Amino acid sequence: MDSIIAMVEGGSVIVVAVLCCIFFGERLRGSLWLGGVVYGVVFAITGAIVMSNSVELIPGIRTDPRNAVAVLSGAIGGPVSAAISAIAMMALRWSYGGMGAVAGMVSIGAAAISSVVLWAWWTRWRGLQPSKMYIFYQAAFPAAAVHALVIFMMSQAPPEIFIRSISMATPTNFLAVLLLGGLIVSEQQRRWAMKSNIEMQAHLAAIANNAPGMLFQMMLDEKGRLLFPYVSEGSRRIFGIRRQRFLQTPDFIYELLDEADGQRLKEVLTASAESRNRWSFEAVYHHPTRELVWLQLSAEPRIDSQQRLVWDGSISDITTQKRNEQMKNEFVATVSHELRTPLTSIHGALSLLASGTQGEMPQSVRRLLTLALQNSERLKNLVNDILDIEKIESGSMPFELEPVQLDSLIEQAIDANANYRSSDEVTITFRNDAPGVAGLIDPDRFNQIIANLLSNALKFSPPDGLIIVRLEEVDGLARISISDEGPGIPVSFQHLLFEKFEQFDSANNRTKGGTGLGLSICKAIVERMDGTIDFVTEMDAGTTFIVEFPVVEIASEPARDTDQLAKSLRQRLIDAKEEDALEPSRPREALSR
Repeated sequence: MDSIIAMVEGGSVIVVAVLCCIFFGERLRGSLWLGGVVYGVVFAITGAIVMSNSVELIPGIRTDPRNAVAVLSGAIGGPVSAAISAIAMMALRWSYGGMGAVAGMVSIGAAAISSVVLWAWWTRWRGLQPSKMYIFYQAAFPAAAVHALVIFMMSQAPPEIFIRSISMATPTNFLAVLLLGGLIVSEQQRRWAMKSNIEMQAHLAAIANNAPGMLFQMMLDEKGRLLFPYVSEGSRRIFGIRRQRFLQTPDFIYELLDEADGQRLKEVLTASAESRNRWSFEAVYHHPTRELVWLQLSAEPRIDSQQRLVWDGSISDITTQKRNEQMKNEFVATVSHELRTPLTSIHGALSLLASGTQGEMPQSVRRLLTLALQNSERLKNLVNDILDIEKIESGSMPFELEPVQLDSLIEQAIDANANYRSSDEVTITFRNDAPGVAGLIDPDRFNQIIANLLSNALKFSPPDGLIIVRLEEVDGLARISISDEGPGIPVSFQHLLFEKFEQFDSANNRTKGGTGLGLSICKAIVERMDGTIDFVTEMDAGTTFIVEFPVVEIASEPARDTDQLAKSLRQRLIDAKEEDALEPSRPREALSR
């Protein structure tokens, strides 16, 4: 019993080394030599204290948990520490003498060497940090197995003494390394985690504070009041206000925005709290030192660890972007208006000369006239498209909605596009599956839609191809579909199809030309008339554009003069007169995809 108590007391002395490792560990981390020397001295002193309290089983045979000290020295401090502590303890054991001196010295050296080998395999070859599994390996092999093997091979003690020594030393070494080494590793991991967390927090704070906008976390309390758990330093750049103001008085943000925008923020928060959807909108802020600031507010909801709804979002200053867009639109509109009048005159003059009404021209001159007429036509289309986009975006494009039968308008648009067809002899077929179906539309704008889609179909149809225009009624909707036999639309381009100035880069498209605005204009017009537009495509099999409007009832045939409308469409295609080019509500020829 006294022997067991002595072994336990010897093992408890190692706690002093553990406390020193915990105290010096973070300071000496990363310094192999300095850390090794300090750890080596600490474990050498600890080993000397442990060995001075050894249990002498018979004269010359001493047992104690010295191997646990040697293993911990190598496992925690590395090769330098293991060498210092092992040499010191081996020298001390030699000084004690006795028949077990050589076996004891070899056991200390073998434990130190095997622990360093395991340290190198784990930390250098595998590149891992010390863990509890690593400590278990150190306890099981260098501390327990290697010690028992060396004593078995070299001990000169009687068998019963050998068994008694092994039964005392091996469990003590194993448990001492396992428990105390685990304590050191746990403390190291805790400190590493704390340091990493501090570094990560500083890193994220630096990123957030240097972001172009203001980052925030927003939530509502039990009474529905606004709270800001976090606001970045971007609040100074956006609002000229310190972040503490938002943290202390969150409702202050409603005062910064226009009354309408503040109310809208409350509404989107309420809606997002119910739907859990991301929200984004633009708002206006009257800066004390600036005239007007345009803001982009956006956030995404999530549930935090305390089961609270939190919005992570940002507020960006988009004033420069807004001003640039306004300047661009004003510039484009001004240039387009200035170009339209002279361009119309040039186009009209070229049309007259090319038609031969002013006399026959030589063949070489006619080729030049044809080329000039084609290019003036493309330029005129571009100017008209830009002006239409500008009118739609500004809300100045007039719409005169009335109940109108769609089949007659479609037929007129097909007839008007007859002059636009190429020499490829493409056939246009109209399938009227809903005679007399009517929609609440603007007839001129409707014809512009059909003309644009027919132009697309003609442009991308192969020689001798077939275009099918179909009118049908589906679930209370008038559906107009225009199908071609063209190459189809690649998946990579489909999401850009209705964007401004987007054109699929193909040889066919480059040959036929186009402005890249037609489908964007179509979409805007359709939506202004409470309709929808979509498409179905298949590579090398063609594309079908589908336009739908709600069906309405009409008491009688519309009073519109259809002959005059057809005449107007043809006149718009020719567009030879300057005053016709300045009329915004006339339909014009087809636009490009």
